[in-house]
Amino acid sequence: MVIGKHYTNMSAPNLPFSYIHESDGGSRIIPGMNLASVGTVRDGEKWPKRDNRKAPNKRDLIVFDVFSPYTVEKMRRGRDELLALSESVPKEKSSVNYGGLQLSRLLLKKGAKYYALAISRYLNDKLTERLREALRRERNWKSAVASLRPSLMLTDSTEWTDIGGLLAPRELLAGLEQRVAGGSITSYDALLAEFKNFYDGYREYEWKYIYDVVAKEYGFQLDELSQEQAVMAIDEWEKAATSLHGMILEDSKKEFGAFARISYGLDQPSENVQRDFEAVRGTIETNSVVQKLAAEADSIQLRTRQFKELLSTIQ
Repeated sequence: MVIGKHYTNMSAPNLPFSYIHESDGGSRIIPGMNLASVGTVRDGEKWPKRDNRKAPNKRDLIVFDVFSPYTVEKMRRGRDELLALSESVPKEKSSVNYGGLQLSRLLLKKGAKYYALAISRYLNDKLTERLREALRRERNWKSAVASLRPSLMLTDSTEWTDIGGLLAPRELLAGLEQRVAGGSITSYDALLAEFKNFYDGYREYEWKYIYDVVAKEYGFQLDELSQEQAVMAIDEWEKAATSLHGMILEDSKKEFGAFARISYGLDQPSENVQRDFEAVRGTIETNSVVQKLAAEADSIQLRTRQFKELLSTIQ
């Protein structure tokens, strides 16, 4: 999110979900702040719902995932950069220049914490969901774990790109560019078919990324996963999901505070201001977004419990 007027060039590709604002004529950044914002949740749900295209063959191939290898890898790099800065920036300095933006020294570890939570939630969510499906299918631990091995190969699964909303490993696009330049792809339909292959294979390319990054983050191979590590994964997911979810729920309640009621019930007694606001915006108790978030909080613990119950039935 970018607020205010900015007069300098800025570059912060590894700090997604940040808040950039103007202060005393300068540009400042709060890294990862929007990971705890209800607005991010709302936007993530809004765009897929607005895709009302009826054609069976869509020409615009869009991956709507808010958290993907494309964004998560940026967060991993951003987390590492923030932690490195927190170790190197002298304590007497109040801020540091980051890509043309002023970044408060006190926000370095906080921003890294936001990213660490989001990374943990994403990786452990995908890991445990894939494992759950494999266990239900195989009903055997060794067979299920063996099936976690990716079905495809990539030279570097951490390098991704955004092709007009289509997320894909960078090496796939590089290969496509070579085929176009070499003359093997000469028509629009042939080019679209290549992009369709990227789109159809997204989940498997994503899984290859997760498989590789789990090894880097946690130090074990998924096709050698133990039941103890699986329990650790679901516990880490619950911890990260609960923490982020709690922050988002608290942020959603701000939309019903005194500041949000400004301009409602003009020139009216205070009780009329509240009634006017509730007539337009509703209350915390009736707001669909808040209620959905509250319900999801309960489902986090339920998912953990069901996953552990499934593990207990597998040999």
